[in-house]
Amino acid sequence: MSRPRPLGDHPSFQIALLIFILIGLLDQTASWSQSPHRVQFDVPVSVNCRDVTNEQFSSTHSQDKLLEIRMQVSSLFQNSTDQHFEEIFFLIHSPEKSIRVVDFAPQTSVQSEYASPIEVSRNKEDSKTAGFQFTPNLEWITKSSLNANFSDRTGETTKTTKLPPKKLAVASGSQSRQTAVYFKFKPNNQSSLEGVQQLTLIVQVPLTWRADLLHVHCRAKPCKSNVQNLCQSDFIVPIHIENDAAAKGICDLYINAENQLRKTAQAEQLSRIEEKKDLLDRLESLIAFKNERHGHKKMESEKLPANWLGKIIFSQSVDSFADQLSQPTRKATQQFLVAREAVIELND
Repeated sequence: MSRPRPLGDHPSFQIALLIFILIGLLDQTASWSQSPHRVQFDVPVSVNCRDVTNEQFSSTHSQDKLLEIRMQVSSLFQNSTDQHFEEIFFLIHSPEKSIRVVDFAPQTSVQSEYASPIEVSRNKEDSKTAGFQFTPNLEWITKSSLNANFSDRTGETTKTTKLPPKKLAVASGSQSRQTAVYFKFKPNNQSSLEGVQQLTLIVQVPLTWRADLLHVHCRAKPCKSNVQNLCQSDFIVPIHIENDAAAKGICDLYINAENQLRKTAQAEQLSRIEEKKDLLDRLESLIAFKNERHGHKKMESEKLPANWLGKIIFSQSVDSFADQLSQPTRKATQQFLVAREAVIELND
């Protein structure tokens, strides 16, 4: 006699389980879309680096030079205000570690909501009274009384001036052995978190340095932690020496290659969605996406990582899933990696 099939292996049970998980995923997606705390970040497509080397630096660093990197990072709040966020955070670092940050702005600072120092007044008064009163016996024929009193009062006023309380407005510092720098902007009544933030770096590089790529991470920390995924972005920004036309041209090739890769990736993602006509395949893909988000093992039916585009752009780890990409995407990926390598060769 054959053994009964376990309940978990029954097709009807599997379909019911998949539908149940799908409903949960749709509920989560709806809650994310209804969240009012959304932030869109933006950075320049490329940045010119101005040579600011002075004689004092050249006398002690004959093989290096100083460059100034000015970058404007903008943030756009959607249905939100400064009150919905605890801070705006930016991290700029060199993946190739070709630069060393020696100075940056804005520096750590504190601000007060009071325009002047606070004065505190304290009054103190001492009063002394002395007296004597005589009340005669009621049986006496003649009533008489004697009363004498005198007082001595002294007053004193003390004024104390206190510095107004201050709160942290900006926090900044270096990271990764001075190959990265971070900036934290806190909400205050003197400025707005929304809009453009001017970030300035003074970096030390070799004399032969001409260009490189910077990774810019932007994140808004909301008061409610369940919407963090809607409040962060990452960018790769090419930087090059000012007035170096050849270096700028190579950086432009990188920008075009990245844009083409993103367009091709978007077309492939749409094509993959259209190909999943069977409901069971779509549900399995959603389960695989959910498992990957929570660090679980992926299902064998979904070999291509959900964040494969980010892996290509930010970590260049494509060997594990390159065969799963379409021919146009593989070609765009190869062109992107070649353009990236051309920029990296300029930072020696």
